[in-house]
Order: sequence, then structure tokens, then C-alpha cells
Amino acid sequence: MISKLILVLMLAVLLVGCVEQTVVEDNSEEKVMEDNKEDAQESVEAFNIRVVNGKMDPEFIEVSLGDKVELAVTNEDNSTKIFEIDEYSIDEQVAEGATTIIKFTADKEGSFYYGDLSEENAVKGRLIVE
Repeated sequence: MISKLILVLMLAVLLVGCVEQTVVEDNSEEKVMEDNKEDAQESVEAFNIRVVNGKMDPEFIEVSLGDKVELAVTNEDNSTKIFEIDEYSIDEQVAEGATTIIKFTADKEGSFYYGDLSEENAVKGRLIVE
């Protein structure tokens, strides 16, 4: 009789252990799915901008309002350049032959010049946020 009771208790403990393990696995899968959703929501609009002979390439960039933007600005000219977007308070020096990464959120709608805005005759690019 005691051996049957011990056997029943052991089976009960084993079953409870299996149920708890299943719950843990299900919670882990839900957490992974939530993490993937967060990653998808934080996508970044990335652009490569080249400064060549005082010109911006490309001359136009379009993003949506609220986008996270990453610009990789490469200076292929033979002197340090300034890269500015006044409306986003961006003012970075880009050394000759170097690449500077600039990150911001496009939280202002409109059309904005980018480039070395202090040079009167310099060709500038245009950021369009819709």
C-alpha cells in the first residue's frame, strides 16, 4: 500500500514538473515574438552621402515623418567639409577621406537643405520629410 502511494506521489510530481516546463517554454516564445516586434518597429532609413567636388550625391533624400534616419557621409574631397541640416541642429565636420555617421529622427515635416550651408555657392542636397 505504501509503495503504491509513493508511486502515485512520484507520478504527480513528474506531471507537475512537465506542466511547469511547458509554461516556461511558452513564455519564452512569447518574449521572443515581442522582441522581434520591437526590432521591426525600430527600423532605420539608412543613406550613403558622398561629398565629391563640393557636390552632394545623392542630391535628394526622402523619408517619412517619424523615421529614424542614419546618414553615412563620406568626404571624397581634398579638405575637411562641414555637413549641416540646420532644422535638425546637425553640424558635423567630415575630414578628408573620412566617413561620419549621423543619426536623427525625422520629426519635422518639410524640405530642408543639407551640406556645407555656410558656403554660398556650394551645391547642397535636399532632405524631404513627408
